[in-house]
Amino acid sequence: MARRTSCRICGAPAKCSVCGDCKQAASYANPQYLANHAAMVREAQPWIQYGPGVQCCICPELITTLDQLSVEHIVPLREGGTHDKGNLGYAHRRCNSGMKAVTSPRLYHRPQ
Repeated sequence: MARRTSCRICGAPAKCSVCGDCKQAASYANPQYLANHAAMVREAQPWIQYGPGVQCCICPELITTLDQLSVEHIVPLREGGTHDKGNLGYAHRRCNSGMKAVTSPRLYHRPQ
């Protein structure tokens, strides 16, 4: 019989010392992710403010305001994706929140 423990962060039942929700939350505090996320937002700002916008990597529409902009993991962390810039893409907030860590073959669009 598998021994059940509780998460050392939140106290929820877990199979190991940290539950899945806490692992996911901790990964977004990763310094590499934070640095790459900030760099991508800085790169997108002029394209959104002065140009046509940036293309969402989930839907074919352009992201035209900073309020709509979010950064998406192309390959989700749960499936072995990383926080590298090559695995991050621009997405509408509504598209990104609707994905629920589903991997699909989508194109990764970034301004040239």
